[in-house]
Amino acid sequence: MDVESLPGESLPAGTFTAERWMTFLWADATQNDVDAYRYADATDEPATLIPPAFGTTLAIDSAGGIDSMLDVLEIPDEKDVFHGEQRMEILTPLRVGETYAVAAEIAEVETKDGRRDEFHVITINYLVTRDDDLVMELEIGVVVR
Repeated sequence: MDVESLPGESLPAGTFTAERWMTFLWADATQNDVDAYRYADATDEPATLIPPAFGTTLAIDSAGGIDSMLDVLEIPDEKDVFHGEQRMEILTPLRVGETYAVAAEIAEVETKDGRRDEFHVITINYLVTRDDDLVMELEIGVVVR
């Protein structure tokens, strides 16, 4: 892996549209009982908001997911990759049925000394837009041995 050349490298662009049943199942699986993600106004009407953590998952998957990330980083074995820090800023709530575009690029690579060997912390920035308006920024640190 040539870490010096990675900053500025793009991951595949993609789109996502979350359906109501997906957000309900996500809220159920994560034991999130906030009505905004399950029902509108405590009725049986489905909610229209996407839980933020689910938006994060959809953004990563839309940019090719873990497999695409490993391909871009030229890492043959996923056992050497770990999820590091994550930061997200939602500028506009994500809504069910809306289509979002995702662009991702490697922003930075830091090489650090570990106990046994050196390792790399690769920062990937994801930008999620709707109709060319930025709605969510996601920054993920990927630790590579």
